[in-house]
Amino acid sequence: MMLRPLLLLLALLLTSTTGQTNQTAPQCPCTYTVPPKDEPNCAVYGQDEVGRLLEFNRASDNCLAELDVFERVIDLDRLFRICNNETSGIDGRNFITWLRTTESPIANFIKSNGNFSRYFQVDEEDGSVSLVDEIITDQSVVFNCTEEENFCWNQVLEFVSNSNQQYFGELICQDIYSKQAIALAVEQSLVRTALCLVENATSVPSQCGDLKAQIDAYKAENQDMDCTDIGTRAALSQLPPLDTCNAEVRAADDTSGSAVAATSWIGGLLWASTLLLGMGRQ
Repeated sequence: MMLRPLLLLLALLLTSTTGQTNQTAPQCPCTYTVPPKDEPNCAVYGQDEVGRLLEFNRASDNCLAELDVFERVIDLDRLFRICNNETSGIDGRNFITWLRTTESPIANFIKSNGNFSRYFQVDEEDGSVSLVDEIITDQSVVFNCTEEENFCWNQVLEFVSNSNQQYFGELICQDIYSKQAIALAVEQSLVRTALCLVENATSVPSQCGDLKAQIDAYKAENQDMDCTDIGTRAALSQLPPLDTCNAEVRAADDTSGSAVAATSWIGGLLWASTLLLGMGRQ
């Protein structure tokens, strides 16, 4: 009586541990909110004119550099030093060092925030942002920022490091991450278009070879597809949801699948034994 249910359960377990579920699940889209090494197998999604998703490898930073594609709002390593993740607070010293040494649009945008009006001023003629002429502390100490620039920057550091400003710091991190993710997605779109326009494969940098091969394969399968289609970014609403996509493959390299399968197999056996015991009691 027990043999047939056991065989059925074993067949079900074998099916679930052979990876068939993972094979049918779409690959997880790159989030651009973690270092590339933390999502090595993520997919970059394009979209053709009829709405079909096109799945591409993510172009490496070396590939982007070879083609002179650079849209990011801040260097990746710098971002992760300033904000460990998109919901963390600011690392005050790294943030102030970056804010003080860059004139990038995102840095000036942050300095123009109303919460910083005590420390920065905007030039109405050219839109540049600089320290105010003087900072008056809560203790009525006056710092002349022309003569005591370091002291003034220390006041900004104290402000962002104050626990009362934690929420403001979190908002800054969220804003930088949001703008950065959009910029990194644009980079991927631009590099696909650039590679699509290269007709001579020998002119493609070796760092971009795999992506170029994918692009050429799509074009070969769809003769009417042009480089505009190849470069189009998929709408966010069309991306595979992170809670149902193939996250296990994204997070694991080619040699670690056996560990995942082993875990599933052990869990499956425990589930099967529990169910069989219950059936035996009936």
